[in-house]
Amino acid sequence: MINLANTKGNNTTGVHMLQRDKNGGFRIRTSPDSLRRFTSVEVFPEQRSRFKGKNEIYGSEPYNTIEEGAAALCKFIEIVCGVPCVWEPTKK
Repeated sequence: MINLANTKGNNTTGVHMLQRDKNGGFRIRTSPDSLRRFTSVEVFPEQRSRFKGKNEIYGSEPYNTIEEGAAALCKFIEIVCGVPCVWEPTKK
């Protein structure tokens, strides 16, 4: 199980997949490459259609808090990569 809030060393990829939205809140913004770096697993071929544009970016609707965005991102990672994920910022 991967901790999305893990920031040891240079492993902050999970945190960077949650970005501030211009209207407030947080939004998931990621690509298959970012997901592969974070999980070490390729995105399932049947899930590739979720990623749009030349750079294959997935952008979600905004979430009010980082906790809501992190829970949604964990669910998204589990769906597209099959890797369990949690958000535990206090765990080292």
